[in-house]
Amino acid sequence: MAGKTAEAGEKPIKNQRRKPYQARAREKYLAILEACTQVLSEFGYKKATIMELSLASGVAIPTIYQYFANKEAIVLAWFDSILDKVLDSAVAMADSLEDGDLEAQIEPMLGQVVTLIAAYRPSVQRVFIGLPTLLSSRLITSTEEKTVRFVKSLKTPGILALDQQQVDRKIALLVRCVIGYLITMVLSEEAPASAGDEAAELSLLVRTYLHASGMLPTAAAGGERRAGRRPRPAQ
Repeated sequence: MAGKTAEAGEKPIKNQRRKPYQARAREKYLAILEACTQVLSEFGYKKATIMELSLASGVAIPTIYQYFANKEAIVLAWFDSILDKVLDSAVAMADSLEDGDLEAQIEPMLGQVVTLIAAYRPSVQRVFIGLPTLLSSRLITSTEEKTVRFVKSLKTPGILALDQQQVDRKIALLVRCVIGYLITMVLSEEAPASAGDEAAELSLLVRTYLHASGMLPTAAAGGERRAGRRPRPAQ
């Protein structure tokens, strides 16, 4: 069964003062993150303020500071929540395909990822354009680490057959390529292609690398390429 990538017991993001667990507190916390999408789309990172976030979310400034030490912490939590939604979508797709052909599902999974990212494109674009280098590096590192864990959790026969160090290195390289592709898609000034076209191009890159690296077999006995049920990413 698909599960959320974010666990209740996970450690708070750096500069995040505390995680909300009660329903009312959780509601306010999520309102802040949802407002972040609107505020960042309108003002960008540099001009966005805690005041604007308070006005957009309906959450008082002192309450915001109960959860976050500064704007940087809010943006990190906001970006992390988007990443969780993207990976949860991929997890749900993988879980719905028990005993299915993983290779055949790469493009549909990436289609869901591209569609979700496209929905946040204006705000993510404005964030990266005005973001300090150190903070953008932290966002990319977080994306890479979570995505690597997700790919490793798929546990295809090819992945299981390889040495663990080989797997880590190969998956990290693939994930960096995919992230680079998606960042270019988000930051490009050109009108984005359709989600289907983007997913088709990206899936070609992924399938080619998975075959070449041995993580997906080029052919299997009886023409079957089956992967077992995929667990949700480890945290």
